[in-house]
Parts: sequence; structure tokens; C-alpha cells
Amino acid sequence: MRSSAAGLLVALLELSQAVAAPAPITPRVALAENQGFCPGTPPEWGWPAPKPAGIRLWTTFCRPAPSGEARAVTQNFQAPAHLSLYLLGWMEPDQQTLALENVATGEKLAIKPAQVPGGQWRLTTFVVPDSWRGQAVRIAAQTERSGELSFAGLSEPFDAGNLHDYKATLLLLLRLIEYYLLLSLLFFAVAARALKKNLHACAVLVLFGLAGAGVAAYTAFWIWFLAPKLGHFYSFLVPLAALAYLVRALYRMDRERRYALKALLAPWLLVFFCALFVTGAGFLFGGIDDPLDTAKTRFSHPLATDNELPYIFSEQIISGRILRPMNGDWLSSDRPPLETGFVLLQLPYVVAPRNLAYMLLAIILQSFWAPALWAFLGALQIKKKWIGWILAGVLFSGVVLVNSFFVWPKLLAAAYMIGFSALVLSPRLLDEMKRRKSLPLVAGTLLALSVLAHGGSLFALLGLVPTLLILRRGLPLRVLAFAAAALLVIYLPWTAYQKFFDPPGDRLLKWHLAGRNAPTSESFFHVLHDAYANATWEQLSGARKANAGMIIGSQPVYWRAVAAFFAQAPADLLRDRRDAARNAELLRTLQFFQFLFSLGLFMAGPVFLVGGLVRRFRTAEWRAAAVCWLYVLCTVLIWWMLLFLPNEAKVHQGTYTANLLAMAGSALAFWAVSRRFAMAVILVQSVYSFLLYVVYTKGTAPPGVLVEGVVHSGELILLIASLPLLVLNLRLVSRESERATIAPAVERVA
Repeated sequence: MRSSAAGLLVALLELSQAVAAPAPITPRVALAENQGFCPGTPPEWGWPAPKPAGIRLWTTFCRPAPSGEARAVTQNFQAPAHLSLYLLGWMEPDQQTLALENVATGEKLAIKPAQVPGGQWRLTTFVVPDSWRGQAVRIAAQTERSGELSFAGLSEPFDAGNLHDYKATLLLLLRLIEYYLLLSLLFFAVAARALKKNLHACAVLVLFGLAGAGVAAYTAFWIWFLAPKLGHFYSFLVPLAALAYLVRALYRMDRERRYALKALLAPWLLVFFCALFVTGAGFLFGGIDDPLDTAKTRFSHPLATDNELPYIFSEQIISGRILRPMNGDWLSSDRPPLETGFVLLQLPYVVAPRNLAYMLLAIILQSFWAPALWAFLGALQIKKKWIGWILAGVLFSGVVLVNSFFVWPKLLAAAYMIGFSALVLSPRLLDEMKRRKSLPLVAGTLLALSVLAHGGSLFALLGLVPTLLILRRGLPLRVLAFAAAALLVIYLPWTAYQKFFDPPGDRLLKWHLAGRNAPTSESFFHVLHDAYANATWEQLSGARKANAGMIIGSQPVYWRAVAAFFAQAPADLLRDRRDAARNAELLRTLQFFQFLFSLGLFMAGPVFLVGGLVRRFRTAEWRAAAVCWLYVLCTVLIWWMLLFLPNEAKVHQGTYTANLLAMAGSALAFWAVSRRFAMAVILVQSVYSFLLYVVYTKGTAPPGVLVEGVVHSGELILLIASLPLLVLNLRLVSRESERATIAPAVERVA
């Protein structure tokens, strides 16, 4: 694992060469030509548009507004290596142009920000070509006036020479620590309560802690919704009460229980170090000023506003006015409320800006997958020394990087679903559930929280049913009754909200299962009946065929791109070139949409399961791999059969439970055949994903366009620091002593 970290640090050398921070160009640059631009910010614009201090700004949002075309050209200035601008407006391609012009040659490079600035001034930084640096250049802007939103704005240019706002980085780190510690109080207080009930197994304590934090957040949502003033008091009191209980419990705890609680530190620290890694990588090229928009383009193609919805919901609850529709044509009842509840739970301890607080907290929440998967693997009796390797392979994947930073709550849902699956798929924990009613209650709670995080978890639940039947692991009626009771008590209030407060709340069901995307008040079953009644057999079979193609993808295209990327990347790193960038962009797109490709090199795992035909390969790792892949296949097959429209079997339309368990199952399958081979695949996969999603996510642009993205040194330090800390944490997880591992829950007399 140390060699893996070394390989990733070597890849950072290319990034460190590009480190930069803004400074005004000397002498200051003014406009040489001006037709229709006026100085300052648009004073009457309703959205926040703060003027950056000390920077000259020009906009076409003038009063009275002149007619015709607006054009502005700056004075000549010497081209820096990295050029920064504040930009404003919608930048319509057919109406507005912005370009950097080489005065001597007449060449032009289009300035096209990856994120449309809209109604806020947005700092954008571009990499100037080597051949242009030091030459006389100027910036030219032109826009047509044809509507209220067709305005544009730009600042004087300045040199991004040394982007090292270490104060902002330190505050970012302190915020991350604060939100993590607030969750830690809840996690350990609930775990201490479980210890008091003579539950000592680490897996069970992890699941209790995760469930307890989720229930506290879900409760916060309801109290804030029903009585905001009481909600503020509740959210302020919860961490204090958790701290008081934890201190009291530790004082009264015997040595065995203290040791068991201490054993939780290593798996729980995974949450923080994973979040630190994602935060450093995510803000590596800046974007802290507008984190939610930054996340939409950081690790992938431009994404929709799904990452903002829990935040928008929380803001409307805080204001006491939930809009209908809440955002665009989406209702507040269309998306489950768990992540919103976590935001409200920490609100009294949040300082402005709240959007950054939400972003950092949500990154932590998406990192719950790490302790959940740790508990799952241990529950399947995987040797603790291998678990760290498997977690490393999953962490350095596109699925985790993209979806931890673009904070829609899909990984949070997968974490709770994996926790629920650990209880029902582990024979020992299943036996323990038959004897203790608290474990079935926790199982039902984890399942409810998973669905309350994201409805896609239902696909995993449906896949779990045939998995249990094939494995002949039936759930006793008593276990089912307690689990169902917990599920209903927790989930039914949300169904009441959907039905009575903001109906109908089933748009996603109608979309994915009946092909009706547009909002409708018709019942789901009526829409479903009409969809299948009006569809021909050719349409239904054609949709299944197209969706199978989406899941499997074009293997020749993918592997040619992989081969080309690996052939070009080493030469790029040595010669400071970017030849592999276009293949990297293609691979990221394929991995985002198509299930098999999202697994990277782990897609070969099922092939190695064939090794189980030879008795000596039929180890505990092989059996666990077979369970994981059986679960994954059942889930994916049901998902494939239920989706109504063609080409809808995109990774993000399902459940990330399948992706995480597929990667873990593949690593185990490799391990069963050859440990050295498994380590080699995990190392290569880690470096491969790091290159794809960190080194090569900026610096690509079509010909004739400036390359956007300059590394910020503070966030680079966070990223570099997170790697050895992660390796150390994974080693600690792997070295847990036998009595602190994820053994079955065993009763002990206090």
C-alpha cells in the first residue's frame, strides 16, 4: 500500500509544476476601446453579485441600456503563464464572444468558462500557451443585446502567479474537522449505548453508530419542519447531549467496553480521511467561492443541479416557506429528506457561507460508505489484513471521487444499504438477530435510512431478496416483524408528507418505471398501467436491449481508450505534455454512464470467480466474492428489467450499492486466485483513477480555446497530506486485534 501512495505522489509532480495565485497585472489594464460597457457591478440585479475588492469591472448591464452591439477591447499587456478574470453573464455562444488576442500574430483563443457565470461574478483562471507567454496580448469582448439576460461582464486581467490563499485552506480544513467531530459525538454516543446493551462486535457498533446519526438527522428534519424554533434548539442540544452521555458512559465503562469503543476509531477515521482526500482533490483548481457549481464540472462532464436540492430544501425549511415547486418543476417531495436532515442537524454550529458548510458536511456523509463497507467485509469473515487493500481499491475509483464531491446523496444511501446487507448476509450476524430484537430493529432502521437518502436503494433491496433465496438464508418471522416495524415507523411519516403536504411525490418512480418524466397528478399505478398497455412488444424488448447495451457498453471502444491512455500518460508526465487528456475525458464519460466501465479494471472480477471450480481457490475470500457478485447480478438484472425507457440504464439511475460491492467482490475474486495479482490490480487501478480524475481533469480544451484550471497550492497540500494519512489509517484498520475485529456480536456480562 505504501508503494501505491508513492505512485500517486509521483503523479502529483505534474500538478505541482502548475501551482499559481492571483495578482494584478502591472501596469493596471484599462479599456482601450469601449462601445456600450459601463464600469462597476449591475446595481439593480437581484442576485448576489459582490464586487471583488480592488478589481476594475465592466458590464453591459447599464442604465439606460443602449441598443445594438456592445464591444470592449483592453489595452495591450504582457501575457502571463496563468490568466485570471472575473466574468459575469450567461455567455450565450451565438450572442457573446470573449477572446484573448495575440497582438503580433493576430491569433485568437476563445475564453469559454466551464461553468456559466450567470448573475454572479465568477473567478476563472486559464493556462496561457507556452508560445504566447511574455508576448503582447489583449482581451476582446462582444455581445448582442437581445433580451434582459443577454448581458456580459468582465474584469481587468490579472496574473495567477501564486494561488496560495492558505488562510482559506486552513478555514476549509477547520470546517471539515468541526462537522466531522459533531457527527463523531453522535456516532460514539450511540455506540456506547450499544455497548451498555452488551453488544461488543465492532461491525455491530459501527452499524449502530451510523444508524443513530441518521435517526438524529431525520428527527431534526421533522422538528425543523413542524416547529423551526424548536428545531434550532434541538440541533443545538443534540451534540451537547451526546457529549455529556459519552463522557458519563466512559466514566462508568469497564476496560473491555472501553477497548471495544477505542477499536471504532480506526474505521470511523476512514470517514474523515476520505473526505479530506475528496476535498483536496475537488478544490484543487479553486472554486471554494461557489462550491456547488464547482462540483458540477470538477470530475466529469457538466452535471445538473441535483447536488443542490438537499441544500435548497434545507434553506426553504429554515425560511419557513417551502415553495411548490421547490426548484424548477421539482417538488420537495420528489427527493427523500435525509441529507437535508443532516444539514439542519448541524445548523446552529455553521458559519457563513452556508453553501460551503453544506458541501463539506455532504462530502463527509458520502464517505460513510467506508466504515459501512469495512463492516460488511468483516461480517463476511474477510481477514482484516486484506480489508485495507480492498477499501483502497474502492476509494480510488471514479464512482467514489465523482459522487463524493458532487454531493447528491447516492453514496450515503449506498452506505446505509451496505450496512443493512451486512446484517442479513452474514450467517453469524443473522443468527445473532434471531436472539436479539435490537439487531432487527437496527436492520430496519438502516434500510429506512437508505431509502430516505435516495430511492434508488429499492433496486438493491429487490436484488437482495433473490440473493437470500439462492443462498438459502431465510429471515425468521420474528426478525422480519421487528425490522418491518422499524422500517414503517421511520418511513411512513415521509410518505404522509408526500401524500398530504406536497403531493404526489412519486415523479422518479413514474419516470424510471413508467417512462413519464413530466410532472403529473395521476397515480403511479395508473401511469404504469397506461405505459405498458400502450407499449408494443417490440418497444419493450427494444428498450431492454438498449439498456443491456448501456450496462455492458462497447468493450472495444473502452479498452482501446484504456490502452491509448496508458501508452501516452507516462510520456506526458516525463515531457510535460497532455496527449492522454482526450482519452482520459472519454474514459471518464464512459465510466460515469455505463455500469461495467464504472468498475474500471475491477470489471474482470467475475472471470476470476471461475477459479472457485478448483478446490484450493475456494477460500473465504472466494465465497465472499461470490456472495457480492450474486447480490450485484440480482440487483442489476432487476434494475435492467424494471426500467421502462431505452438507454436509461445509466449508473446514476440505479444504486451505487451495486458498484461498491462489485468492486469489493472483484478484489476478493482476484485475491482468491493470487494475492500478488490482487495487490497489483489494486495498485494499477488506484494510479489509473488518480490520473483520470485528478491529474487529467483540467487542461483539456478544443483547439482555439484557452485551457481552464490552475492548481491552488493550499488544496494541493491538503491532497498530498491526505494520501499518507489514508495509507496509515488503512494499515490501522488492517491491524485491528482479534477481539476488536468484526466478529459476531457476543454477549458479555457487565
